[in-house]
Amino acid sequence: MIWRVQQAEKGRIPTGSRRRKLRPDGEPIAHKVLPIRVPADAVPTLDEAWKRRGIANRSQFIRRAAHEFLEKPGETEAAAVFAADE
Repeated sequence: MIWRVQQAEKGRIPTGSRRRKLRPDGEPIAHKVLPIRVPADAVPTLDEAWKRRGIANRSQFIRRAAHEFLEKPGETEAAAVFAADE
């Protein structure tokens, strides 16, 4: 606990309540963590790619990739779930 307080004082970890993302209607968006396996040597290449495209983080990159993957074959309803992140 002392370590966490010290890290918070240095600004290295967030403090206070977290801001939740909201839908356009004002309702909070619930998230579920989906762990995926990626070869360790592929991670640096993946990170370079999303950074070059100006994407904020890996999660946003994966959501956009899912959107594009589903949209191309016409899975518009499923793709729309991921469209809000763009």
